[in-house]
Amino acid sequence: MMNTRTFESRLTVAQVAEQKVLGYLLWHGSSAHRVSQESWLPKWVHERIRKIPNQGLELIRHFPHMATERALIQVKCALDADQYPSVTIEQGSYLTSKILSDLGIPVLLVWWTDTKMLAGWANEVKVSLPATDRRDAAGSHSPFYLVRKSELKQLSDYLDKL
Repeated sequence: MMNTRTFESRLTVAQVAEQKVLGYLLWHGSSAHRVSQESWLPKWVHERIRKIPNQGLELIRHFPHMATERALIQVKCALDADQYPSVTIEQGSYLTSKILSDLGIPVLLVWWTDTKMLAGWANEVKVSLPATDRRDAAGSHSPFYLVRKSELKQLSDYLDKL
């Protein structure tokens, strides 16, 4: 199990997941580039905006990680999740992707798991609230939703739409 108790360890895992997805896309003939706020905002600005409850700042903070010619891609890491029926997505991340989707900007949500890359369009993914309180869990304690893996497809199923 990967250590995700500190912000730095979660950031490292997220960066590895992004690299895996970028590599996968390139290997399969699709190109993408990073557009997330971590790639262009200084760390001190990121630290300040993540603590301010403001809808505009939330849009910046949770903006999808990558862009292709036809869609944005929100990358999530779901290591150690193969034995569970669901993957997680932060509420802010999902809501930002859904807002962009509702504006006509396609957003593909991608989860890098231990053995595969699962995906679904933000406007089609069904989310539910977890039964356990997030404060009782390890990690960032950010509010999150669950997405049933059985409703997701392989990333390869979306390559022709990216």
